[in-house]
Amino acid sequence: MATKSPVAAKGLNRDVLSATALQILDAHGLAALSMRRLASELGVDPMAAYRHLPNKDALLDAVLDRVLRDVDLPSRTDSPWNLRLRAGVKALMETLLRHPRAAPLLAERTWTTPYGLAVSEWFMRTLVEAGIPARDAFLATNTTGLFLVSLANAIHGATLAPPAARLAGLTAGEAPV
Repeated sequence: MATKSPVAAKGLNRDVLSATALQILDAHGLAALSMRRLASELGVDPMAAYRHLPNKDALLDAVLDRVLRDVDLPSRTDSPWNLRLRAGVKALMETLLRHPRAAPLLAERTWTTPYGLAVSEWFMRTLVEAGIPARDAFLATNTTGLFLVSLANAIHGATLAPPAARLAGLTAGEAPV
């Protein structure tokens, strides 16, 4: 159990739950995140958490949204689209690197949360304003997001163990041919 003081169930809300869930994810990874663990960290009954997040999918969406809310995208300015796009990519990557264990979550879930849609829309709007057709802007936005999430995951993975140690741990069936 965490050393924090327990949160009264009546003070519990989606924001507190998502912030605590992100702390669990950052510290222990996606596999460690569960409604029971979240409730334990907050010192509340697991059913109290379910009143705000009805299931694990809702919890994962709340964490995804929590991560993406931290992306500090540039406001619309008169700067050229390519500079705005570069700044947006940098802002997203900085956020992903602050929460590297969230990369698998962001790769596997659709960004249909409020902040997920806002980030996606910002990239698409920037590309469309540059004259890129909407369909191509959509594909470029998805590709860029997946690339950055994969890159953050690879960077984080590289910090877990040196490549030789990771390769040495592979069995014959796991090793690439």
